[in-house]
Amino acid sequence: MNLEKLFINKKHQILTHFGLFKYFLNVKKGFLLFIVCIISLGTNSQVHQGEWRDHLSYTKGFYIAASENFVYCASESGLLSYNKTTGEIKKHSKVTGLSDVEVSTLAYSPLYKIMLVGYKNGSIDLIKNDATIINISDIKRKNITGTKTINRIITDNQYAYLACDFGIVVIDLAREEIKDSYLFGNGGVSIKINDLTIINGFIYAATESGIYSASLSSPNLVDYTFWTQIGFLPQSNSSYKFVEGFNNKVFAVYSDQTTQNDKLIIINSNSFENSTLVHDDNILDLSTSNGFLTISGMNHNYIYNQQEALFKDFGTFDNFHTFVDVDQKIYVATYYYGFNLINSGYSWTSLAVNCPRFSKVSKISTFNDVVWVSSGGPDNPFQGEAGAYSFINNQWKSYNVHYEITDLIGNIYKTAIDPTDNSHVYASAYRYGLIEFQNNQYQKIFTAENTSIFGNIPSAVGIRIDGLNFDQQNNLWMVLDLVSQPLLKLKNDRVSWERPKFSNSLFNSTSTQFSDFLITKSGQFWFCTKFAEVLVLEENASGGFTEEPSFIIKNDGGDVKTRAYCLDEDTQGNIWIGTNSGPVIYNPSNLFANSNIVGQQYRVPRNDGTNNADFFLAGEAILDIATDGGNRKWLATEKSGVYLVSDDGKKVITNFRETNSPLLSNNVSGVGINEKSGEVFFTTSLGIISYQGIATEGNSEFTDVYVYPNPVRPDYEGNITITGLIENTIVKITDVSGNLVFETKSLGGQASWDGRNFNRRRVSTGVYIVFLSTEDGLKTYVTKLVFIH
Repeated sequence: MNLEKLFINKKHQILTHFGLFKYFLNVKKGFLLFIVCIISLGTNSQVHQGEWRDHLSYTKGFYIAASENFVYCASESGLLSYNKTTGEIKKHSKVTGLSDVEVSTLAYSPLYKIMLVGYKNGSIDLIKNDATIINISDIKRKNITGTKTINRIITDNQYAYLACDFGIVVIDLAREEIKDSYLFGNGGVSIKINDLTIINGFIYAATESGIYSASLSSPNLVDYTFWTQIGFLPQSNSSYKFVEGFNNKVFAVYSDQTTQNDKLIIINSNSFENSTLVHDDNILDLSTSNGFLTISGMNHNYIYNQQEALFKDFGTFDNFHTFVDVDQKIYVATYYYGFNLINSGYSWTSLAVNCPRFSKVSKISTFNDVVWVSSGGPDNPFQGEAGAYSFINNQWKSYNVHYEITDLIGNIYKTAIDPTDNSHVYASAYRYGLIEFQNNQYQKIFTAENTSIFGNIPSAVGIRIDGLNFDQQNNLWMVLDLVSQPLLKLKNDRVSWERPKFSNSLFNSTSTQFSDFLITKSGQFWFCTKFAEVLVLEENASGGFTEEPSFIIKNDGGDVKTRAYCLDEDTQGNIWIGTNSGPVIYNPSNLFANSNIVGQQYRVPRNDGTNNADFFLAGEAILDIATDGGNRKWLATEKSGVYLVSDDGKKVITNFRETNSPLLSNNVSGVGINEKSGEVFFTTSLGIISYQGIATEGNSEFTDVYVYPNPVRPDYEGNITITGLIENTIVKITDVSGNLVFETKSLGGQASWDGRNFNRRRVSTGVYIVFLSTEDGLKTYVTKLVFIH
């Protein structure tokens, strides 16, 4: 439809919504200037709608392999690659095309120019020289009792041999498929293979029950009778950690059961001898690379040349693997310091990327473009990988006993960002106290020793802060597990404390465990317990509380929930509670109108020809809930990934799972939304990942409107984002001739367009005008967009 006709036919409506007719007539006159201005805008660097970003930990390096141009380091989350020519370091993860997350080993085939990636779940990726990735999922999909981890890969001409937790698998690299599998435990059963080597026509396997060998010329290695357990070795029926062929010898490592120290031996044709090569008592890796034998240990690393003379030795800490490249540059993979290059003077060059320190994560807090992620909670307060992570200006910072913090803090659980200063954050060091951060620096921890209000809490119980929230006056409130009168307030002077008293049995018991605590926009205090009881308090003008009766969580069908995990308030003021059997919704305005308090849980029709329906996500544990700028709900589940549901909760918009998206795991413990950008962050059992959503928090004015990407280039296929809008903005897009090509309403402060007109055709090259207006037409804005084909 021509926009001029639209103005004539709906003159009052258009003038009310836009008041832009005069502006539009001037657009054509300034067309050339218009083109110059819009092209100068360039592209915006923000993540595009629908794109995923990984925020995984790459600091636990444990194996290295190199191609002609790149050196790869395996971590628990994915791979890092180092470009030998340019020095560029890149992340490779499920987001960039890998099939899974928990990498277990690597190997390179120079003959076929393929990097093989093995995973803990048995999946295998073949990264080809042109960067395409072929996934072999046979092992992952096969019904095998026990674990399927691929512990080591070696290549030999056309074949790659995989040491797995159940046996050996052979891949034909020419055909890119599995050729055989060898099970040669006692009687031909599964046996865990820790390591493999091939030397002089024989294959040797270090297993959980000694060393086995076989001739590669044997007619059928699938037949276990062609495999021989080497019985003359020490502890011949016990586990051997490594086996390696080097300098025409077979080296092997086992742990001496008497001294608990690792021993390095040499296997001869019918005897063994102790090796004289120097090594740590705890050997973490034995391997060869480009004519060198490397023995990596807990505290030291030794590299030997082909004459078995010491080539290099250097101190290290938890060095899992050392690799000597063809140019004799040395690369190491360590547990605490990741991927590194050892320089000629023994100085280290870190090949790290910015990322969280560890992969274990729990909950998320977001506010004003700042993201904080915790790592623990009531069920795991003593893990060594404890701490928290902040994501500010696209940079992660880690706070734990290895970085920033020297005090004993346990695992940080809930965090609260100061609404008046997003660089000021409090965190629950569950069982240890309350931590304060300022300007992204650890300040102190409030404990029973330095804070009197915690003084009467039994040391055996500890300061178990299970919820943190700021109120409208910027007071910090917290609720504690397993103590009587658990609600505490740190006043906005940040010095004075209060502990109000309540008569409710939940607050008078030393056995109550809370799962979440929420202060609503109207000033109500909501508490839900671990076992699905709810208490609501309302602060009155005198600073006291109106104490309402507590109630159990049940839906409108009478189903009683037995566990509760989280609370969230949506933009309409409704309270959503995540339970062990779906979400239950309460309207606070009439909550106590009668004594039988029930929540709403929507029913989903079965569509089986009957009128039967089931409660939404019945049987699914909802571990966290977040509401986006369009009042839609993101539900983090224990077993089914993440659901995005409509504002009323009646429609599932999408369900991200590990099988249909880059989501790392179906076990998602936390979800948080950057209200400025709309990026949705998920904490999973395997780390952090984010998705660029389409809804942001609405602004009060059109003061920071921009469109990205702009210009839209020929190779871009995603959505165009218009952000910085007022909630429910009416968006109309026209070409320069005034033809309306698209119309929508924003989700919160953001709208999106796929670049197609009403006929679903991609719009032509040219300049497009974006008209923006509030629903009442009182506020308007105009911006521009260029398409280049």
